[in-house]
Amino acid sequence: MSNRHARERAIVAAAMLDVIRELGEAYLRTARFGTHADEIALLMAVFIGTAEARPMTASKIAEHAGVPRPSAVRKLDRLAKRGVVEKIGRRYVLPASVANSAPAMRAATEARKRIRRAAAAL
Repeated sequence: MSNRHARERAIVAAAMLDVIRELGEAYLRTARFGTHADEIALLMAVFIGTAEARPMTASKIAEHAGVPRPSAVRKLDRLAKRGVVEKIGRRYVLPASVANSAPAMRAATEARKRIRRAAAAL
């Protein structure tokens, strides 16, 4: 691998970690996202379904997030008990109160900035 490619990959990896950290702090209230990586992936899949006005079932969310379905169901139910996601029938959505909360909006703004900085560095 050339030094240029290694540098570019490092920039992308650092940006991804920063974005994931921001999301973990906003939605799960934890800066230690490593032990919550599955939950963050599940939340992002729920967010996509909600944003596209096509809420997903646990199976579809698990597929998108790359998490085994039984683990996804258990973690989604735990997130629902905490009020982070809402289960409507068999589908999960991100409540507007969560998606539009101040921490979530700050995380989105910081994620955009971080991605732009990484893109400019490439």
